[in-house]
Amino acid sequence: RESPPHPSPGSGPGVRRTPVTTPPAFDPGQYPPLWYVEKLGASKVWKELGITGKGSLNIIHDGNFIPSPWINASLHHNPAEKLNGQDDDGNGLVDDLHGYDFSRGTGDLIRRPLPPGRPHPSILHGHQCVSIICGRGSEEHPVQPGLAPEARWAGVIAISHIEDAVQWAIEQGADTYSMSFSRPRLGHYRSHWRKLMEHGAFCGVHFISGAGNYAKEQPIPIQMRVPEDIPHAVFAVAGVQRDLGRTPFSSQGPVGWNTSHYRDGRVEKPEACAFNHLVPLLPPGGGRPTTTCSGNSFAGPMACGTIALMLSANPELKPWETRAIIIRTATDVAEEGFDFQTGHGLINAFKAVSAALPRGVSRD
Repeated sequence: RESPPHPSPGSGPGVRRTPVTTPPAFDPGQYPPLWYVEKLGASKVWKELGITGKGSLNIIHDGNFIPSPWINASLHHNPAEKLNGQDDDGNGLVDDLHGYDFSRGTGDLIRRPLPPGRPHPSILHGHQCVSIICGRGSEEHPVQPGLAPEARWAGVIAISHIEDAVQWAIEQGADTYSMSFSRPRLGHYRSHWRKLMEHGAFCGVHFISGAGNYAKEQPIPIQMRVPEDIPHAVFAVAGVQRDLGRTPFSSQGPVGWNTSHYRDGRVEKPEACAFNHLVPLLPPGGGRPTTTCSGNSFAGPMACGTIALMLSANPELKPWETRAIIIRTATDVAEEGFDFQTGHGLINAFKAVSAALPRGVSRD
């Protein structure tokens, strides 16, 4: 499993309000972007197209969320909910202000608080994914980590309540839904997951998942598992290193579909790739990153941040249109054309956002 382990529900603290502040207008030149932001072309999107992710809402499905100045200012606030121990919006959830832990039935997204000393990367998994999508630099954090710095995010934790989490995202008007996990051996139950993702896609939600970290452990065609093996409705992202060489642990396709409901046969996956090796790990306490993390859990959020930029440029894009644009504008990095290791190539945020602009809008 790529996401951090989930502790058993206990008698931990009650619902906590994460500090939310209104950030100043984003200045593309104020803090230097981290290397993956530049290599994917996101900083060029800010500077030349003036698009920063504003207006997009990104749901991050993970196991723990540590608040920090990197991500607090971009936190979504459910407009119909208050922190008062009541179900203000009538959706059956109490205090779902910034997201919800459907497994514990609480709006508190902090399952494991930040321990003293140097925390294990698994505790920072959700924080890292959010930071890649829409993190913001500050005086205490003098680098820019997020591809879509003026986008918003909300967190969901849902070990066995994926249906409720997706429905909540739909009702909040979510644009993307980032998933950094894999579910093996589901058999015909894969059909249920696929129906759910297709339902969400028809409601306008763009689902993104890392391709998996199982190239050295599992045979083809089961290296990529639910949800990243779902065709069309889920955008699967494999990983490459900084020099564009393939990361050895990154799962590859193809995948096979032959369930009681879906009989596609062989499906070409993944769609594209991003960076998943030695990615700077954001320290919640402040300062520049001093260590790194690896895994396709971090390639997926890079695609999510790119899609947030595209939807900021053109909110009318449907998931299948966004997918086609990213595939068409990707930079080929391995075998010519599509291959089962890197898909159609490295995501190119600048070309993708340029192509996403409505007709009549000037572009490079």
